[in-house]
Amino acid sequence: MAFEDWLEREPAILSGVAELDETFVLDCYKGAAIPKSARHKARRHGARAAKRGISQEYMAICTGIQRGGKAVAISVNRAKPSARKLKEIFRGHIGKDCLILTDGLRSSNALETLEECTVMDVNHEGCRGMFHLNTVNSLHSYIKGMYRQYRGVATKYTNRYNALFSIAFQSAKKLKEILFTALCKVGKDCYWHSVRDICTY
Repeated sequence: MAFEDWLEREPAILSGVAELDETFVLDCYKGAAIPKSARHKARRHGARAAKRGISQEYMAICTGIQRGGKAVAISVNRAKPSARKLKEIFRGHIGKDCLILTDGLRSSNALETLEECTVMDVNHEGCRGMFHLNTVNSLHSYIKGMYRQYRGVATKYTNRYNALFSIAFQSAKKLKEILFTALCKVGKDCYWHSVRDICTY
């Protein structure tokens, strides 16, 4: 709750080159009875959806991450997000002159009306090999890994955890950079060190 409130007071604003995409996680009623509107029976931990593909059992988590910068992860609906939903999610999170890279989802083109930004499809013939979505895919892998670790997250608390995961992902990346810089300073000329060298430093 605290992280979600903090991000509402100080929203992450994507600038420069940002990657946008969505990922899907199974809905969960952990700690509560399944309502009739759920349209599926109770699942055991680790069970799969009853239907193949993206169905009403999945919650969409729309994510955006600036390369080397801030991240946004918000869930508002099931199935593929519409243009209206994407504008609702990313309003106030996209800076001026931002280059937004997407996987070609048509509804993402509506984001150009929010700010003076450019939306580009990385799968377009002219962009293949030049642009990628590796950063946002890395964030998705992190989120899904945390969901597995927590054995699922109650759907009503999804955005609280999204706020936590986006902040943790950014912090982990910064810590890696700090650690790498510290290790490089252990020796001036040699960049290969033993465990004893690192502990001594």
